[in-house]
Amino acid sequence: LGLAHYLMESVTMVTRRCLPKSHPLCALLAPHLIGTLAINRFARQTLVNNGGNLDEYISCDIEAFRQASAKSIYETDLLARIPAVDLANREVSGLPYYPYRDDIVLYWDAIHAYVSEFLSVFYTSQSDLDNDLNTSIGGELGDWWKELTTDLDVGTSIGALKGLNFGSLNSIDDLVNVVTFIIH
Repeated sequence: LGLAHYLMESVTMVTRRCLPKSHPLCALLAPHLIGTLAINRFARQTLVNNGGNLDEYISCDIEAFRQASAKSIYETDLLARIPAVDLANREVSGLPYYPYRDDIVLYWDAIHAYVSEFLSVFYTSQSDLDNDLNTSIGGELGDWWKELTTDLDVGTSIGALKGLNFGSLNSIDDLVNVVTFIIH
């Protein structure tokens, strides 16, 4: 719940707030974000609400479940969940038969190649990325990255929204990895 639905809800909201529809990253992510907010709203109303389906069937308190889901997002190094990194950390490369490993690497590689080729049209050099990250000269990607990864004081009783742990965005390769992870 946390690492899928809630994570993608954050990405969806930040993308819609910070990037114009004409931005290449918005165009690339848009098909993958369709329906995210509606699905999550429905889930909050029927599954993870007080007295909802999960509240009836899980062994822990529903609020504890919701907190654990949110905590899973903020305490996870998201880029360590990239399949190659995750599989290496779990030391499963030597297993003779592991269909998940064999399939997920193919999917990741295909998504990565597509994202890399797509973004290379718009970011032909490091300076293109640097300019898009520089909000003082009108760079739009900088606002997206900052809101996605920085703790934000929302000025309400909840205090701050934690930023997502996507590491750094210093290169086009970093951007490709983050976007590939989001699509994946």
